[in-house]
Amino acid sequence: MKRILFLFIMGLSLMRISAQQPDASELMSKSRELTLAGSMVANVHLSITEKSGTSRARTISMTTKTFLNGQEKRFIRFLEPADVKGTSMLIIDNKDINDEMWIYLPALKKDQAYCQFLKKEELL
Repeated sequence: MKRILFLFIMGLSLMRISAQQPDASELMSKSRELTLAGSMVANVHLSITEKSGTSRARTISMTTKTFLNGQEKRFIRFLEPADVKGTSMLIIDNKDINDEMWIYLPALKKDQAYCQFLKKEELL
């Protein structure tokens, strides 16, 4: 009898917890709102360590601005080392449509849109 009562109480507790869980789209929306920065300027030093143990260093300048319509724009420029200096990215994080990414490669002296499926490829 005690076991049945215990299982009944646990079942009610689980139903109450599951009833309070937000749906996935609501959770993603709240998460996005919390990460919006307003505006920010930063210089960042990155140290990238490969599986083989070799490391590379990068210094970037990053500027972020969030707009009232929920759009966020990030401008990133590589400052060091010399082989990537001047490489720049403009990332437009749209709230309701696909994000945009533009990249400028100084060696080629041109900018280009960066496709979604290429995001997994190594750039720098």
